[in-house]
Amino acid sequence: TRLIIEPKIKGIGVLLFYKDGEIKEAKDKNLYCLMSQIYSMSSIPKTISYKGNIFIQGIIYLNSTYKVPSKLDLRSKVSKFDYDQRIFCAYQIISCNLNQFGNLNLIKYLGFNTPQIEYTKYTSEVNTYKELWIQSKIFSTYPTDGIVLKINSRKLQKQMGHEWQCLII
Repeated sequence: TRLIIEPKIKGIGVLLFYKDGEIKEAKDKNLYCLMSQIYSMSSIPKTISYKGNIFIQGIIYLNSTYKVPSKLDLRSKVSKFDYDQRIFCAYQIISCNLNQFGNLNLIKYLGFNTPQIEYTKYTSEVNTYKELWIQSKIFSTYPTDGIVLKINSRKLQKQMGHEWQCLII
């Protein structure tokens, strides 16, 4: 089966909920509501072409060309930090029956940014991708702290439960 390698992007994990194409909720991993913050972010579509309910998982990160203090809280309302400097990158639809590649293609079709990805069929090549990441030859446009290895096959993902993806630092 195909293995997909994605960047482990540093930022705030976000879950977006759309109902019949309209955004209804945006929450971080601590269930903090981010709706007021995301309305000023151009990288999050406010409407999408989708009927029914859909949950899209992604990450908000800082534009790599924007220099900020290292202790800046991305959720801060009092900072002078401009929300236009924050980018949302979607990487998964929750409870989707598509394989990972199909999942990413649907996310793109809906108008979201998706992470740069690399493919391999061989686990023996994973260390090569790790070295390329360490040397900033892949995923250098993102603030990263590792790479994520994902199994593309939906059938294998279901068999493995939550262990179908793993972080490699």
